[in-house]
Amino acid sequence: MKKSTYALLALILIYILNGCSKSQLTPAPKNKLTASSLNSAPGGLQLTVSNQRVSQNFADTVRISGTSSADSVHWFISPNANVSSLQKTNNLNILSFSAPGTYKIKAVVNNTDSVSASITVTDSVATSLSFHRVPITGDIKLTPHFHQGTSADSTYLFFTAETADISPCAKSYLEFGSFLTNNNNFIVSFNGIESPDASHCTGGGIPLTATVTFNGYHQNYVADTASYPLKIVLNNNDAQIYTGTINFSPTAISFNWNYTSGVVFTTKQLSR
Repeated sequence: MKKSTYALLALILIYILNGCSKSQLTPAPKNKLTASSLNSAPGGLQLTVSNQRVSQNFADTVRISGTSSADSVHWFISPNANVSSLQKTNNLNILSFSAPGTYKIKAVVNNTDSVSASITVTDSVATSLSFHRVPITGDIKLTPHFHQGTSADSTYLFFTAETADISPCAKSYLEFGSFLTNNNNFIVSFNGIESPDASHCTGGGIPLTATVTFNGYHQNYVADTASYPLKIVLNNNDAQIYTGTINFSPTAISFNWNYTSGVVFTTKQLSR
């Protein structure tokens, strides 16, 4: 009888010790978490949607938190038919769907971590959303970033743009184009602000932001020592053209930019 009692007590003691040791494990760092656990990780990446159930043609906003301006974010939508992206930046994606169904939105950060959320689109159809273009009246603030990947095809320069003026409508967005010519001219054209009609003008009160990337970076334009022209146009207007140069050295990237209004840089020096 005593032997049985001792054996039972020993089993209980082992169970308690194992339970204590598990509860004292150090949490895994954010960059070691699997994609499925990121949504619930305190202080980690999170993806939220303004409305999880919407009508067709309704502009819904998906936001990612837990990233910094230096992170790269790529968006994926499944299924990718019957969906339009009205505004897409590193931290949000405004989407409109033209067919009912359940759509999965995934954001991949730095080509490594990912988070996802779902939006259900009903059979009802929202009032059609229309936009009209208004000119940019305040400054555009540009912050340059240099992404140094482990391979040459993931090494590139990009800008985050922000309007100095505050938008009265949350669904407004910057309309722009950017590209890299064959002779390594960097060109950006901020054509204006696309603003929704009055019946869809809600929220607002924040600047508009956008991520400006350059196609053609796979051509290995990032040389050890080189200087490339940079041209930026506002409102598709020849009277609002700004020019400068981007200067690469083995250790730094600098911007020769002599403007204090119109288009301004938040910093003119980056480390490589």
